[in-house]
Amino acid sequence: MKRFKEENVYIYLVDDNEMFLKVLENKFKNSTNYFVQTFSSGEAFLDNILSYPPSKKTVCVAIIDYNLTTLENVDAKDGLKILKTAKEINSDIEFIMLSAEQNPDVATTALEYGAKTFISKNDNSFVRLENNIKWIISQRILDVRKKHNRCSQKLFLASIIIVLIIISIFYFKGFFS
Repeated sequence: MKRFKEENVYIYLVDDNEMFLKVLENKFKNSTNYFVQTFSSGEAFLDNILSYPPSKKTVCVAIIDYNLTTLENVDAKDGLKILKTAKEINSDIEFIMLSAEQNPDVATTALEYGAKTFISKNDNSFVRLENNIKWIISQRILDVRKKHNRCSQKLFLASIIIVLIIISIFYFKGFFS
């Protein structure tokens, strides 16, 4: 049965705050074996997932900041637009919205667009991110197990049907008389 190793977990960090991005990247690299890739704009992240779609054998989690506009890039899409577009491109990627904003409407919209959770930027953000990523991985493992169990059940039922067909053929041909 498939298990996801930490090396098969891809973390995409999308934030326009270079310092925060580096801090998160270093924390992940020092405490996990996840593959971590950073993007300072949502557009760069979208280009990456279009150009290099992740393998089905990996668990991909994108952590996206809500506010992605900077003085240099005032036309940048906000995190919600990036989330919505990325979900349309690849629905297998799991998303966590991260923001310093305490706006419940943003959190609600992020969840409606497909984010697994909304996390506020604060001192315990990293711990909450780690816990949510572990939860996402465990959900993926459960999904794989359910799929495996459904396949096993179908195979078992098909085997019973085949045996019954063979028995009925022998019976009607007179082998059991």
